[in-house]
Amino acid sequence: MVILSRAEGSFTTSDDSDMVSAGREVAGHPINAGFNRDVIDLWISGTFVGTVNLQLSKDDGANFETDSSYTGPTKKKVDTRGDNYIYRLNYVHTSGTADYLLG
Repeated sequence: MVILSRAEGSFTTSDDSDMVSAGREVAGHPINAGFNRDVIDLWISGTFVGTVNLQLSKDDGANFETDSSYTGPTKKKVDTRGDNYIYRLNYVHTSGTADYLLG
């Protein structure tokens, strides 16, 4: 399992993004020892029909729950609650391309 500090790309089919850490470790290495990010950026753009779900895992990526959902372009800061959660985007595709950045 690879966990990144930032994930970006495009959805053209139903899929999941790479996982992003809000604290602890990135690819087996501490991001900043003793530091947890309080916010991560979420950018969604493009012309698409579908739903982008921001999901979080409280058990190191074994299970994910949906935190919020978006059906159009958005740019926001996600409050990570200062916890060591792992985040990813899940896309349910109908048509078009949804570009994203999470991290």
